[in-house]
Amino acid sequence: MAKNKSHVLFLPNLNGSGPPWMDESDRAAFVGLSLENTLGDMIRAVLEGTAFQSRVGIELFKDLKLPISAVCSVGGGAKSPLWTEMRCDIMGKPIETLSYPESGCMGVAMLAAVATGIY
Repeated sequence: MAKNKSHVLFLPNLNGSGPPWMDESDRAAFVGLSLENTLGDMIRAVLEGTAFQSRVGIELFKDLKLPISAVCSVGGGAKSPLWTEMRCDIMGKPIETLSYPESGCMGVAMLAAVATGIY
């Protein structure tokens, strides 16, 4: 039986934890590292850790009887088929990407145009 050496976990609280814990003293951590782990193992752990953190948010909405049928992906993460599939599997929801992946930047630009009277 092949040994699975990548049991690395990442807790993504680089700036404290968000909902539901809201504890700014929480810190990020890698757990389960060994000399056999690679940079790829650590990168995968970061991707998985952030996806599981998103799943916590989805579960909170579910507990509040506010079901989420799909997740919208924008920005840099929307450009990665690997991370999109990983997040879809972990969150158990379909992931929709927008035709314009940098919609957050576009929204800010539109708000600025309205605020300055350009539009």
